[in-house]
Amino acid sequence: MAILDRGILGGGRNAVGTVVMTKWRGKDVIRARVTPTNPQTAAQTTQRDLFAQLTRAGSSLMDGFVRPYWRRFARSGRNATTAFNEFVRANVRVMRSDAVPGTDAGTFDAAQMLLTRGGLAPAEPTSLADDGAGATLVTWDPAGGQPDDAIAVVVAGPDGAAVDIITGLTRADGQAALGVPFADRAMYAVHVVPYRPVAGGEPKLAFHGSVRYDADAAADVVVSGASKRAAFQAARDGDAGPVPDEAGALV
Repeated sequence: MAILDRGILGGGRNAVGTVVMTKWRGKDVIRARVTPTNPQTAAQTTQRDLFAQLTRAGSSLMDGFVRPYWRRFARSGRNATTAFNEFVRANVRVMRSDAVPGTDAGTFDAAQMLLTRGGLAPAEPTSLADDGAGATLVTWDPAGGQPDDAIAVVVAGPDGAAVDIITGLTRADGQAALGVPFADRAMYAVHVVPYRPVAGGEPKLAFHGSVRYDADAAADVVVSGASKRAAFQAARDGDAGPVPDEAGALV
């Protein structure tokens, strides 16, 4: 319902028919009434689904990964961002890339997720194997970085939420036993996350690699840390914030 202060030409509020009356900088303004559209194209639906799934995944990882490891990229000032903003933005860039193995570009894939970002050398996964007793063994290339770099193996469900985190490993170990039956490995994505603790400071991190088993293709899908980093950097808009390298420099 519209409220007319002094007749239709004397100013008012709200809408009458196809016009809207309002105030703008102290002046009475009448403008056309516009009903916003909400097109449901396939591309828009895919984009909304990706954002929704990343939002849910990020919320579940907030205390373990997002807040402690992404706040270093948060920006202050007029275009301020949060750790959560930076986590979602980086993952959108990776998952929209055609260069990253996995599902079609623009759709959510738990194996494409970035839990951390930095200049440390990745420990690239190589396979999900049977440990000989019916459990799953994840293996990775121990080359690159330092042999004593710490490794965390994160087992994630198809929604990206962590269901198990194994620590106490090093790059040189090259493998870790998972609490996942080998027959059920297609239900999970496994992230091999290297990090280097820094006394009195934040740990050095990496664009980490991940692996999952594709039951339809009957093959492992390895998403390397190198491919995630390349996809992220290709999509950077010039103000994405620095990436600390192994020496602490900003790249």
